[in-house]
Amino acid sequence: MSSSLEPNNLTGLFLLRARKSIMALGDFLLLALLLLALQFFFEYPQAPLLPEAVPAVYILFLLSLSVFQAFLNYIFELYGPPKRLRDLWPNILASNLALFLWLSLFAYFTKFPLGRDVLIGAFLGQGLLLFFSRKLYFSFFWGKNSPIEKLSCLIIGQGETIQRLRAEPLLLVDHELFPATSAQEANKLLAERSFERIVIDPEASEMQDPELTRRLTYLCFHGSEVIEALSFYERLTRRVAIELVPESWLLFTRNSSQLNRQLLLRSKRLFDLGLCLLLAPFALPLIAIGAIIAKLSSPGPAFFTQRRVGLAGGVFTIYKLRTMSEASPEDKTSITWEKPPQQRINAIGKFLRSTRLDELPQLLNIFQGEMSFIGPRPERPEIVQELQASIPFYDLRHSLAPGVSGWAQVNEPFASPADSLGKLERDLYYIRHLSVLLELQIILKTLRVILFRRGH
Repeated sequence: MSSSLEPNNLTGLFLLRARKSIMALGDFLLLALLLLALQFFFEYPQAPLLPEAVPAVYILFLLSLSVFQAFLNYIFELYGPPKRLRDLWPNILASNLALFLWLSLFAYFTKFPLGRDVLIGAFLGQGLLLFFSRKLYFSFFWGKNSPIEKLSCLIIGQGETIQRLRAEPLLLVDHELFPATSAQEANKLLAERSFERIVIDPEASEMQDPELTRRLTYLCFHGSEVIEALSFYERLTRRVAIELVPESWLLFTRNSSQLNRQLLLRSKRLFDLGLCLLLAPFALPLIAIGAIIAKLSSPGPAFFTQRRVGLAGGVFTIYKLRTMSEASPEDKTSITWEKPPQQRINAIGKFLRSTRLDELPQLLNIFQGEMSFIGPRPERPEIVQELQASIPFYDLRHSLAPGVSGWAQVNEPFASPADSLGKLERDLYYIRHLSVLLELQIILKTLRVILFRRGH
């Protein structure tokens, strides 16, 4: 076979995978140059642009500036796919204001040479830079005249997984699709051109063709990515297609060794305990104030308790600040898929729910080891029993301790209990891909959900 079949768009593949990092680096360089220019215009020669010897405070400033700016722009959704620029102004303004406050505090406490004129100029200039850089990024990475070509993707087969993939908007954003519904068609396409990515359905009749199998094996060793459809769907959507996966697929596609998993779980527990102790001095006064307000605002106890299913199917009592005007016994015992009537949620309760302050008492659950900060959201025993009978693999979500926040909550904040299948698909992805980076991403997404008051 000729080496001409090897893919030729590796640069485009790298740029597509690294575009968020490129955007973050570009934002940092633009802001650093803006601050340097403002310092030169307003303060030079009274204050030097750069010190003769670079002290620790300058290194700390540059490192913290890059990290904090990337954090803010991620939280305010400035690294996502294209949006109308006029819709980004509130996000840009909020991110810019937070950065301005951070710069002011940093300059005040470290005596860093950033004068008032420089700070005001940075606030105004950074807003314009973010606006016009988004226009540039969107055009470069996603625009019609973008120099980055879409990845050529051959899809072999016509089963349900393949059909679901071909209808997935996330796939169409970065890929030019070439469907093949027969082995002859696939062999012809492979002979005519190269593909960066080849997605196959291993169970498809097309894969019984020995010539096609030989071609795919050759390409797999010469630069093309050959991946089976279920794994690619999981990677693309970051969820597990529960209705489509056989049990053997879950068994043979584990993503970490048992040793790595145990180390992660122990580190996760240490993180939970450390964060509990760190948050306790701030959370306890808020819990006390919330409990007093809940008690005075309407009849009923200050705290809401309910039995939930946790690790390995064990049952524990979850604690929350009460947010409803009445504490009905049916809320604790009956099986209902509907949200509580809005009129039962008092004004204070709406605020507590939207800011997630009603979840603060769950620090006790975390400290006792019944819950974690991140994990599948625990459900009531009655609902779990019903869902286990109707949804395959539902009990797998109990292989980790439940969490206050989780992959399902941050990706589907408006989901109701009736959306249990979709939430389980997210939960299984989290359980299979448990990692420090995924935990960090969930934490950042949780902050975003709280900030924009999403979910219920």
